[in-house]
Amino acid sequence: MGYPAQISTDSLKRRRKASERLREYFLEHKDLTGEQWFYIELPEAKDHKFHITGEADGIHRAVDMRVVARIHNWVNRGVTSVEEMRRHLREYVRSELFPGREMPPSTSRQYCPTKKDLYNHMYRARVKSRFSN
Repeated sequence: MGYPAQISTDSLKRRRKASERLREYFLEHKDLTGEQWFYIELPEAKDHKFHITGEADGIHRAVDMRVVARIHNWVNRGVTSVEEMRRHLREYVRSELFPGREMPPSTSRQYCPTKKDLYNHMYRARVKSRFSN
């Protein structure tokens, strides 16, 4: 099907006339079907100018909830040192979350929280246990 209401010169009168011709055409040809197409354009890697990409992107992620739960568990068992907690977490991530697979990079806060993250989660665990009794 060619376009039945093509206009040669753009004017309000010609647009209205073309609109009328289109409506008439669709009323006469009720068997026409249409389809919708959606075009999605994703940015390329070079378009990411003003934010971190790649391996360094892991520093923005929140700590994995399984790791947080394990931190709370170890605090309830008596772990008080951030360094000791870090050692326990390294072993937990290696043996239970990624057994036989490559470990996530040490820059990934999701599985290798910073000292400040560990301190904050350990504090929350202590406060939670204090008020749960």
